[in-house]
Amino acid sequence: MGREAILFPMRLTSIDDRVLAMVSVLTQTPASDIRPEDDLRDDLGLDSVGAMELVALFSEELGIEVDLERASQLRTVAALLAVARENGTRGA
Repeated sequence: MGREAILFPMRLTSIDDRVLAMVSVLTQTPASDIRPEDDLRDDLGLDSVGAMELVALFSEELGIEVDLERASQLRTVAALLAVARENGTRGA
């Protein structure tokens, strides 16, 4: 599924819900099956292209810029959630 098909409605008010929705779409894993301890690559199958898509979505959807060095260190869903919580959102 390409990014053009991704729409994240603002009604997903929880930052956690928005991050999980992004991960769900990019990994084609139901959000209900995603756990904080899941490794993005090993457990959810997110490849390097998907990781770049995720960085772009963080910028576009959440207004959070993640540099490539930091992005390469984000291995788990919990790490993504922590970055999102630390930085907040444009719409918040």
